[in-house]
Amino acid sequence: MKQRYYELGEKAHKVLSWQLKKEESSKTINQIEDEHGCITQNPKEINETLKKFYVNLYKSESPEDLSTIDTFLNNIDLPKLSQDDQRYLDSPFTSKEIENALATLQSNKSPEEDGFPPEFYKEFKDLLIPLLMDVINLASKTQSLPDSFSMAIITVIHKKNKDPLKCSSFRPISLLNADYKLISKAIANRLSEFLPKLINRDQVGFIQKRSSANNMCRLLNVIHMATSSTEPSIAVTLDAEKAFDSLEWPYLFKVLSKFGFGSYFINWVRMLYKKPQARIITNGQMSTAFPLSRSSRQDSEIKGVKVDQTIHKINLMADDIILYLTKPSDSLAKLKTVLHAFGYVSGYKQRDPFKWSPSGIRYLGIMVDNNLKNVYELNYSPLVSRIIEDLQKWMSLPITLIGRINLSADFIYKWTPTTISRRTDNPVLTHIIKTWHEVWKNIGLKNIFSPRTPLKQNELIPMSVDNKILETWHQKGIHYLEDCYKDGCLMSFEDLRRKYNLSSRNFFVIYS
Repeated sequence: MKQRYYELGEKAHKVLSWQLKKEESSKTINQIEDEHGCITQNPKEINETLKKFYVNLYKSESPEDLSTIDTFLNNIDLPKLSQDDQRYLDSPFTSKEIENALATLQSNKSPEEDGFPPEFYKEFKDLLIPLLMDVINLASKTQSLPDSFSMAIITVIHKKNKDPLKCSSFRPISLLNADYKLISKAIANRLSEFLPKLINRDQVGFIQKRSSANNMCRLLNVIHMATSSTEPSIAVTLDAEKAFDSLEWPYLFKVLSKFGFGSYFINWVRMLYKKPQARIITNGQMSTAFPLSRSSRQDSEIKGVKVDQTIHKINLMADDIILYLTKPSDSLAKLKTVLHAFGYVSGYKQRDPFKWSPSGIRYLGIMVDNNLKNVYELNYSPLVSRIIEDLQKWMSLPITLIGRINLSADFIYKWTPTTISRRTDNPVLTHIIKTWHEVWKNIGLKNIFSPRTPLKQNELIPMSVDNKILETWHQKGIHYLEDCYKDGCLMSFEDLRRKYNLSSRNFFVIYS
């Protein structure tokens, strides 16, 4: 290691980047607190303590009488898939779908239990995809996947600013076999097309053409309107206990049925969750396997905040939830009743009690309070302070001027803004540009074209010029007007033809 620091410590290399980062604790868990409040430092006992925690976490608490779930869902008006959508989702998987799913699997990830990473499947896809299709077709008939699909290895990562002694302060990461991920990815790809039809626009997490920025703007608008209203109102953020890990599967299957999914699709989801098992790995210790039994209504009496004649009640980004309530003395009590009823059937558990936060809340990584004028102070001032701390830390690094130059270059390079597109489909901007060029013409100004004037899809280019020809020129390297000039002079067609390998049929274009 000393040799690597000597050889690479001054160069633009990852060894230099390591020195930029604050020292992070390793994945080693030195001690943990068990369910009785006793602290242990024994690696085997640490592993066993975490195993017991996750055994309890993943133990189903779903009501034995599933009609309770039906009763709950019958009071909710959910959208339904059309028959055509259902038929498509219930059609057998194709090898093309599996190949597309394989292409999206990330490489260079931690190895799975079977030792075959996505790179293996990508390298030998022509041989393996037909075999996977045989497995898929057999599973469809038998309603069961091979046992290897059901095993997961769980590694844990400490959550920032959480008590390292608490088991709940660690985020579980499941390592699943690539063949399992291939099938689940194929299912997700099918589903993604229909999510915008089924999921309310209040939910923006992981849905095509939806952005968390919309929810942030919505929150700021609600705060702005609430400050000018005489009616008391509050914003409530919900902090669930392991939201994805506590999802009850009977509830999941019932919801899929309520949405109108067919038996083929639901059965595939059931197979992925059929008798799954997991093992915990900590400090090099691997636990024994244990079973998993769960994981990953609108009440008119809960009053929302009114903005632009629309009642706003909830924002969701995956499990990051914020509620807008008026008349909090009444609404909070009713909210607890709704959360309890929902949690009973779904497994959702809200951390109690609600805590008043006069200093503001953090939503989607941004701090806000009841005064929008404080947004800059709450967010940018701490950022500037962290930058100053980082710069001071860099000053103490044992590197020379060359190393400092490489550090600065590496940092600045990562923040280089992308080039702004010179093309726009915005009708307002297009109209303004046309109007501006008309003004130039009417007042007699010349040289409205600049060296950086684009040739492709430019409405100022004479109509006599075929845009298909300009498209070909663009592909050959003639992007801007300056590409047709050399030393300030327009190049002859022969020079252009030789430089860009143009067709002789394009002769008149350059002089149009």
